[in-house]
Amino acid sequence: MLALVMLCAPGAQGLAAGSGSRAVAVSFVVVATDTAWYDAQRNRSLPLKLRVPQGARDTPVILFSHGLGGSRESGEAWGSHWAAAGYLVLHIQHPGSDSAANSAAANSLQQYLVRIQDVHFILDDLARRKIADDPLLAHADLTRVGISGHSFGAQTTLAVSGMRLGDKLENGVRPFDARIRAALAFSPTAAGPESAESDYPRRFGAIRMPFMTVTGTEDGDSTSRGYPWENRQIPYQHMPPPDKYLLVLKGADHWLYGGPPGMPRGTRGQDAAIIRWTQLATTAFWDAHLKNDMSAREQLDVFADVLGTAGTFSQK
Repeated sequence: MLALVMLCAPGAQGLAAGSGSRAVAVSFVVVATDTAWYDAQRNRSLPLKLRVPQGARDTPVILFSHGLGGSRESGEAWGSHWAAAGYLVLHIQHPGSDSAANSAAANSLQQYLVRIQDVHFILDDLARRKIADDPLLAHADLTRVGISGHSFGAQTTLAVSGMRLGDKLENGVRPFDARIRAALAFSPTAAGPESAESDYPRRFGAIRMPFMTVTGTEDGDSTSRGYPWENRQIPYQHMPPPDKYLLVLKGADHWLYGGPPGMPRGTRGQDAAIIRWTQLATTAFWDAHLKNDMSAREQLDVFADVLGTAGTFSQK
């Protein structure tokens, strides 16, 4: 166990497998490119940041959706780490609920539905650009796509991963996108148009794909709607097994999970350790479910033990 703790401690280069230490993963040089993709059908341009691991082949793809008031720069702490581990990471900026939006309308049902459409468009355009030999996508494997998001982006992630929004909102067309194979949400909530507790099993029970939830003991409400950090665990509690995971880190707050830079608060001493634990757990999740890496599954099986008093890790 001592060896496992040393390998998994923040600052270490890899996690340990149940039957011994896992070899240190290759760390790729990452090239970040800012661009924008235009959706002619909606007359909408989406700013993007692509992080491409140089030299990687058959590269799984991860989409990242920022929180309210964020941008394509959000999620840098996660996207840069995943890309270095061999993933092509695409950060989506959602005009209307991004850093340029200052009105109450930014945090609205309309913008929520627009975000969902943004994800569908990005997946469509990835396929089109891959066929057209876009050099940034030369080694992308579009059969292995994951999605992640923070806060408002976590709600977007829940929707396209299968969460039911309610018959009125869906209007016969579910937001679920079958091209997504795994999902990871930072700071989700049980909030929604049908937020009664009795509806939770139907809403979140519809999520069948592998799903990891990440939150913290200080991950409270940032919009004054009264959601305590415990509320962020509710989606996980009502998702069916298998391959569901919940990471709760002590002292982690809402702003940190947005993925610095650009936090509205100053840096705290515990931030580096929280970021490292998060990077380790989330990369093991992607490796297990997008790369089908059995040693990564073993890492997840022992993660609760090596995490110790830094937080809790649950799976079902």
